[in-house]
Amino acid sequence: MIAFSAQANASQTNPGDGVSIASIGSDDTFVSLNMRRLGAVIELVAELTIFHPVSGGCDVEEVGRTIADDEDDAVNAAIDLQRAAHRRLGELDVTGIYSDPDDFGEALEAHFDRANARADHAIAAE
Repeated sequence: MIAFSAQANASQTNPGDGVSIASIGSDDTFVSLNMRRLGAVIELVAELTIFHPVSGGCDVEEVGRTIADDEDDAVNAAIDLQRAAHRRLGELDVTGIYSDPDDFGEALEAHFDRANARADHAIAAE
């Protein structure tokens, strides 16, 4: 597993790039876990979004980024990214925190299970 900080990131992605797996926070300030496959590796990005209702705009900040070699490493990295999300939300004094679904790691594992089941189904159909 390779971890990058926002400052030493080799490739910046656009906010919201990838598949959104889970989020944690309040209605207007939350961290989402996004995933995308880059060849044989899995990239996970935790992004903080702060919505400004008066202007309708939002600010986006990368909380963490990880490249994992396989699905097991990715699930463990998602748990670490959730901890980083909790820390960042705490720094911003965000209250009324909820998560959807409950845990980044479990949500990513469920995503992999669904994707693998679809792939197995497609192979069986051939």
